[in-house]
Amino acid sequence: MFCGRCGAPISLNANFCPRCGGSVLRIQTPAPPPAIPISTAHPAKSGWGVLGLVGAGVYLIVVLVCFASFWERREADWASAVGYEIGSAFIPAVIVLLYYKIRKQRVSAARVIAVLASWVLITNLFSISRIRSNLTEADIPVIAKEAAGLVPITNPNDAGRTVLRDYFKEIIAQNKNYSSKVDSINYEGLYTPQSYLDAGEAKRIISQIEAALEIEQSQEDALDSIVERCRTRINSLDWSEEYKKKFLKGFDEAVQKKLAVRRPLVDSEKKWLNSVRDIYIFVLDNQQYFRRSGDDIAIANTRIRDEFNERIGHANKLNQKYQASKSLYEQNENEGLSKIGLSAHDFGTTK
Repeated sequence: MFCGRCGAPISLNANFCPRCGGSVLRIQTPAPPPAIPISTAHPAKSGWGVLGLVGAGVYLIVVLVCFASFWERREADWASAVGYEIGSAFIPAVIVLLYYKIRKQRVSAARVIAVLASWVLITNLFSISRIRSNLTEADIPVIAKEAAGLVPITNPNDAGRTVLRDYFKEIIAQNKNYSSKVDSINYEGLYTPQSYLDAGEAKRIISQIEAALEIEQSQEDALDSIVERCRTRINSLDWSEEYKKKFLKGFDEAVQKKLAVRRPLVDSEKKWLNSVRDIYIFVLDNQQYFRRSGDDIAIANTRIRDEFNERIGHANKLNQKYQASKSLYEQNENEGLSKIGLSAHDFGTTK
């Protein structure tokens, strides 16, 4: 070794440097610290660990119950709702467990359950976000205008809008067909002396009245079929059962409100037309008593004359009721159409 002052070589046992005479300093190397024993026993779980496990369990249960309730309200079926939630929890559970197994991570049960609950939450929210939006009251005028050809069709791939649009299209087409048939009815000569005195003219008027009655019945049957087809199509839509029930309830209420005004109109028209037809059948059965008297007619038999006049008076009263019902119906119809931005012409009820 060497002297720490002058650098001269010195022996290992020397206490003084032979060159400079300085004393040799010796540094003691400290002994290594004793080894600390390591225990292999597992640490006891703390209260916080148990609390975390309970919290994660509650989190998972709340997520499952909340979304099961949501799907039950949407599908109106608890079995389907619970089944959906079990399926939505099973797949994330497999993914979470495989993830930790592959990574060979040892994590707490609380963490696994919390991650699982979060995945179930995300899965449900994603499913809800993909639910197609339902129709609103504000959509009805737009769809009606589309059906009438007044505006371009929006959202052509929306099944709900398509069903309602087709409903309006069928109603408009049927109304136009009905109006065309009604316009073909010819009541010219009704109540004139010639129509009473000429058997051929009387028979023509009877045939026109019967054709009008048939047209009215055909219109009622066609409208009922259109309404029923719309109900069937709505039930086939990919809507929740709850929304279908609400929509059909509103749809049926609107139809019944319409019928509440239309039925008195149709009934009063049928009663009036039947009374007029009966007059002409009565005239044909008693034509030998009818004679022309200037611009009027004369009826030789007093009983026949009294019954004829009574039938005319009854028919006139029924016509007054019919005209009143017609006026009320047209007013109601125009108000309803104005709310959806259509006119009677757009809806096919007038030319």
